[in-house]
Amino acid sequence: MERRKALGLFAATAASFTALPSLGAGASLAEDVTRQGKDDYTFALDAPSWDPAGGHSPNTPFAAAMAQGGFALHIPAPELYYQLLPAHHVAIHRRRGVKIRGLWYDSPALNPYRDGPSTRSGRHRGTWQIHRDPRDARTVFFQDPHTDNWHTLPWTGLPPSTEVPAFTDSRVRDMLAAARAAGLTPRTDTELLPVLLDLLGAHVPVSTWPTLTKSARRGITRDIAAHGVQL
Repeated sequence: MERRKALGLFAATAASFTALPSLGAGASLAEDVTRQGKDDYTFALDAPSWDPAGGHSPNTPFAAAMAQGGFALHIPAPELYYQLLPAHHVAIHRRRGVKIRGLWYDSPALNPYRDGPSTRSGRHRGTWQIHRDPRDARTVFFQDPHTDNWHTLPWTGLPPSTEVPAFTDSRVRDMLAAARAAGLTPRTDTELLPVLLDLLGAHVPVSTWPTLTKSARRGITRDIAAHGVQL
C-alpha cells in the first residue's frame, strides 16, 4: 500500500516535468511507472535518455530533475507571522489606546493616529486593524500605515518591570468574569492584574479534573502549555 502511494505521488510529480526533455516525456514517464511500478521500477516505454538500459527507482529521475533545474526555497518574511494572526478592527481611544476583547493596549506607536479615523473604506470604514495572538494576550500588534513597520502594543495592566507569564484568551474571559462577580469596576486595567495573578497561580488538584467541564479542562491545559503552571 505504501509503495502504491509512493508511485502515485511520483506519477503526479513526473507529469509536471514535461519541460525537461532530457528526462523524456513526463506524461509517458508517469504512465510507465503506473503500469510497471507495482512489482518493479523498470520503465517499459520511455526510460531516461541518459541511461536507457539502466534500472531506476522513481527517485533517480526526480533527483536528476533537481540536479538539472534546482530547487528554489522561499523563506517568508518574519512579518508574515503578524499578518496571519486574527485581526480586529477598532477605534483608537485618545487616552487609553485600543480595546481588544475587553482589555486595553497602548503604545507611543499609536500617537500619530489618536485624533481621527483611519483611511480604510468598505465594511471596516475608519477603523484601525489590530492583530492578536490567542495564545498570548499580553500584547497585540499594530502595523503603521505610513512606514509598514509592526509595533507591539502591551496590555496596559502589565506592571512596568515585572514579568507576567503568558495568558490565553480563556484566562482573559475568566479574569473579566471574576472581576464582574466580585463587583469590580476597574478604572484602569492595572486593577485587573491581581485578579489575573490569582487565576494564574491557582492550583487545581488533578483529582478534581473529572468534576470540571470539558472547556475548563481544556483551558487549564492551554495555560500549562503556555507558561508552565504546575497542577
